[in-house]
Amino acid sequence: MLKISEKLPQLSTPSWLSEIFNNGVLPTNLPLLSILENSCFYPASEFDIDPIVLTAGNIFSFVYCDYSISQKDFLELFLNRISGYSLIGGRFINKEEIVPDSWMPEMPTEFDEWNGYNRLQEAQKRCEPFGHWSVWEKASKDKEQRTIISLLFLAGEGVACYQGLYLRNQISPQILAIIQPGHILGGNWTNFFNPDAPFWKTVKKGALPDKLLLGECVQKNRSFLERFFCSAPYRCPFGDDYLSIDTVSNSQNMWVDKDIGLFELDKRTQEQKEQDRLELEENRKQEEEKRKQEEEKRKYEEIERQHLQRVWFEQYKKIRLQFKKAPALTIKLSHEEELEKQLFDKYVNNIRTSHNMFGALRRRDAIAISALMKRGADIHYKNNDGLSIVEYAQQLGLENLFNK
Repeated sequence: MLKISEKLPQLSTPSWLSEIFNNGVLPTNLPLLSILENSCFYPASEFDIDPIVLTAGNIFSFVYCDYSISQKDFLELFLNRISGYSLIGGRFINKEEIVPDSWMPEMPTEFDEWNGYNRLQEAQKRCEPFGHWSVWEKASKDKEQRTIISLLFLAGEGVACYQGLYLRNQISPQILAIIQPGHILGGNWTNFFNPDAPFWKTVKKGALPDKLLLGECVQKNRSFLERFFCSAPYRCPFGDDYLSIDTVSNSQNMWVDKDIGLFELDKRTQEQKEQDRLELEENRKQEEEKRKQEEEKRKYEEIERQHLQRVWFEQYKKIRLQFKKAPALTIKLSHEEELEKQLFDKYVNNIRTSHNMFGALRRRDAIAISALMKRGADIHYKNNDGLSIVEYAQQLGLENLFNK
């Protein structure tokens, strides 16, 4: 099961679909309301089957529409893309099975795209309206695990189809898919991603869909040209109504050829949203305070380490000075003083060799580096900038020298 499907409602096969499967034929009357309930609506779909790949088994009814697809291309190209499924039955449908003969869509009065009105009129003239309904089965060794889906395809414009299907019947789709709708170079007359454009204004006239599948909504660094030609948002563009809950990309699944974000309707009340916002702000303040405390602790520890280092050096110089003042005399040290002297000698040797290691790394002198390591250089020793030997070596790409 794909990762994104785990975030979807776990529904069982609807009884009307199971009945069609058992009978092996489609009913004479189109069960339109059953098809629309808990469905996935995908306007400007072209031949894309990603919503079926990602959600089939959780969603069982798919409603596609695209006014750029001819009946010939639909039969020859689109139906053959539903791989892994076998056709139980399919037939063309009449307009009267979808909407009353007298019904007319509401024409938009505002257009968000340049020359949108003319582009809409030209697209409608080219459109060959038709409708096709089919039911498919994805077989499984376990009969209980078989997947049955319904696919209703309309060669029509997205805003008008949403009005005639969902608004007219006072139903909202379980999932609304907006994936590369093509408003820049693909022939769409409006931008489906624009919250102030006719499509989303139409959606908001009814109950909002429970979830959104939005193409190319994964956060990533893109150039200006990539953002322009992909023509898709980095996050949900419809205000605070939806929360991001998952993403899937072609790097995660070979059958998905684009990045897709799954967003869920935020059903919290305004009071809950404000309370969650205040809690989040408080958590951020606590995390920032904790970070500052840890930073202060590190600074204090570094100051204490440097102070201890200076104290040890002063003590070491005093002991060395005794030898310089009486070079011809033999100074007998106590056992404790001898151990302390050895400790100081070792410590100073460590400091010197470690300090010299920075120079050897800067010169990229492998022989000197090897010799200093044998003399006890500490690779975790830090210079005045707080940079350790191993970190400096990593910057220079020489960390492998410590493994030889």
